[in-house]
Amino acid sequence: MSAEEWEPLGRKIVWIHTLNQLDDLEVATHRLAGKLRDGEEVTAEDIKEIRKALTGIQTLVEEDLSLLVDDIEPYHDALNHVPYDAFADYLDVSVSRLNELDRQGLLGDEN
Repeated sequence: MSAEEWEPLGRKIVWIHTLNQLDDLEVATHRLAGKLRDGEEVTAEDIKEIRKALTGIQTLVEEDLSLLVDDIEPYHDALNHVPYDAFADYLDVSVSRLNELDRQGLLGDEN
């Protein structure tokens, strides 16, 4: 295939992937919104599901879509997020203490 033939195919693949990621986010969001509306308990699994969907969208934007556009670079650290509980364990502090440090601006960005 020539370069001219690859580009439309690549765009179609990214288009399909975009729709799939949006579907995942919509399902997770509607499930969470329904639980909140109905007074049901929001579980850790609900949060994990919506985080997974958000990470999917972020991955799509940073690894696929941003590469299609001139004059924009992907966020290099956008996909290197460490969950707070894992970061707290690494620092040997509680999650609430880690949140407090973050609110106080003591976990500043080094960029």
